[in-house]
Amino acid sequence: MTQTIDVTGLSPEDVQSVESFVLSLRRKPFVLQPRRPEETTEQWIERLMEWADSHPKRNIVIDDDRETIYGGRGE
Repeated sequence: MTQTIDVTGLSPEDVQSVESFVLSLRRKPFVLQPRRPEETTEQWIERLMEWADSHPKRNIVIDDDRETIYGGRGE
């Protein structure tokens, strides 16, 4: 079964990011499994970090300042 994704209006860099993301989904399971009963907390944390590191990195900056997130609420 073939499906398409509409990337109209995206920059070439964004299209490449989408292609990379889809490729990563095909190579590795996207869902991290919960901690196994025989696994120590340290082993699960190591597996979590490996899973996170296996995803593509993006050069973005997110402003997580509380005022930025909640500014203007309650006014």
